[in-house]
Amino acid sequence: MDHSMSDDNQMTAIQHMQSWLSACDEQHTCKALTLDRPSWLVDTVEYCIVPGSNPNNYVALSYTWQDSASSENKEPFQLLEDNLQILTQPDSLRNHSQSPLPKVILDAMELTNRLGQRYLWVDRLCIIQDQETATISEVMRMDQVYVGAYVTIVAAAKFGLFDKLTATLSDPRFKNKGRFNEQSWEIRAHYSSVADSKWAERAWTYQEAILSKRVIFFCNRTAFWQCECATWDMKFLSPGKDLDETASAMSEFSLMRRFSVPSYPDFGLYMDLICPYNGRKLTDDKDGLSACLGILNRLAPSFPGGFMHGLPALFLDYALLWQPLKDCYRRTSTSKNARYLPSWAWCGWECFVDPWSFQASFCLDGNDSLRKDKAGSWRLKNLVSWEASSSVRGYDRLEETSDQLSTELPQLSVPDLQRKETNMTDPDRKLSTYGSMDNDIESTFLSCLAERAFFLPSATLRIEHNQPPLKRGIMRMFAEPILNEKPLSSLPSVVVLQNQKGVFCGLLRITGDAECERGMPMELVAISEGSASVKDMAMCFEEKVFQNSQYCHPGPFNAEYDSEGWWTGVSGGSSILDENNYEVVTEGDYEENRILSDNCLCKDCLCEAHLEDDAIREFYNVLWVRRENGIAHRVGCGRIIKDYWRQNEPEKMRITLN
Repeated sequence: MDHSMSDDNQMTAIQHMQSWLSACDEQHTCKALTLDRPSWLVDTVEYCIVPGSNPNNYVALSYTWQDSASSENKEPFQLLEDNLQILTQPDSLRNHSQSPLPKVILDAMELTNRLGQRYLWVDRLCIIQDQETATISEVMRMDQVYVGAYVTIVAAAKFGLFDKLTATLSDPRFKNKGRFNEQSWEIRAHYSSVADSKWAERAWTYQEAILSKRVIFFCNRTAFWQCECATWDMKFLSPGKDLDETASAMSEFSLMRRFSVPSYPDFGLYMDLICPYNGRKLTDDKDGLSACLGILNRLAPSFPGGFMHGLPALFLDYALLWQPLKDCYRRTSTSKNARYLPSWAWCGWECFVDPWSFQASFCLDGNDSLRKDKAGSWRLKNLVSWEASSSVRGYDRLEETSDQLSTELPQLSVPDLQRKETNMTDPDRKLSTYGSMDNDIESTFLSCLAERAFFLPSATLRIEHNQPPLKRGIMRMFAEPILNEKPLSSLPSVVVLQNQKGVFCGLLRITGDAECERGMPMELVAISEGSASVKDMAMCFEEKVFQNSQYCHPGPFNAEYDSEGWWTGVSGGSSILDENNYEVVTEGDYEENRILSDNCLCKDCLCEAHLEDDAIREFYNVLWVRRENGIAHRVGCGRIIKDYWRQNEPEKMRITLN
């Protein structure tokens, strides 16, 4: 077994890391930005906490609190109001009477010192954990902490920096043998190791690596470097090799190279950042928004109007159409007096977000020709004027305009950025800007004057494996995320919608675990108009489920995927021995609807006979809502064919969402 950290040239791991830092300092521009300093830092020489106002470099640590749990079940050692003064005394981190410092923090302190740096930022020692105001303030500027770090240490190994509890920097038992001779495959292997770690499952760690300008990753038995310009390791990928080749190879896996503040509201970048974040795990669900505020803060300068619970005010109509990709659960906080995150925002749910649910927005991405091509015929038209509020009594209006976007972008209706006071109970109330995080956290209610109508569920469709499913692996979400639709059995249920006459009217994807009751009308709210060709619509998830259901082509099928794991269609044969063999089943106690089943090939069903039809289908984007004390809560999102919506005589009324 290889117990060293040296390569063929007998360089130690520390020497490798020092060479990475030196090469990046000399050759690259991806150095730490000079921003507001953290409030507190760990002095790794004096072993105490010091004010962060000193101008020296500091190293940041990204780790999971599970790695730092005490083996004796004592309270975790952390910075509190009561011990703040004590921990500012030299050697206080050695001689304190509380539970010992976690090994991952001790290892990070030693590494910081051996890299020639003195100061380390660790959240549990540099944020006063029992002082709510201080905690919120630090969380709101988490982007500045990591962007301002000289380098960030990512502890993604089994025991923080190492794969053994007894390992140290002197004998870390790393294997430095490369597995591949090609740079792109070596980089893929490194990121695969990170993706398989507990670190990659946690929500807070996601933004910590993305926000950092330079990162040293510690995985099981290996370590590697990532910055905005290169990826290096201790074997094949080293400073001095062709930088363009290395940068090109790493671009597939890292958002870091793209994540400088863009000069225009890049919805595509926003989507790439948010979709793989929202399914990560949190200890407390109330942090669903807080754990990504750093990312939103970095995007905010280029998004006029800022964000409303993570949704860009500028593109609110597009963002409200988010859909869960796989399993989806409502976030409910365990903290007393904590506000629930709103149901209309993705942060109110634990789920990876389906990037294809934003397909109508792909045409907004002026700098990404590939994504614009994927937009196809999908288009969206604004329908309502949204208003936001922290209570049900007063709202700040977002009026419609089309002059806020660059002339390079399509002239589409987007919410106005001007805020107008409509609170009749307090006309002197001061308004904050949408760019402030206070507003992002407080504005939990959305209101609009919109049309609503009631439709009936014909059936709820769900995809099942036709064999016992294989053990599910970890979804590989780190860096340039790999989102996919495997296995199909993990995808959400789809509701088939009909009117009172039993005519097919549309499809809807359930958010969470809401169930449809037989014969019970579903309240739908039209939030925007949309259009797409019949051919393009037939390729969306809901339509593919419907096409393979009892209404069109019932029975088992073998799923086909593209190279990225997205469901593209079905193959002719089927075998229960194939792991890709599925069947769409009907949930609930529903009577088979004769009009739907006997008229499957009518003009309103997108079956094979119509796949070549390029005619444009118009529809309404709708939210399925359920009410509590008069307030509407989102439980689903889908589309209703425009003609059938109008025939159903919708009523216009004020809708308040939370």
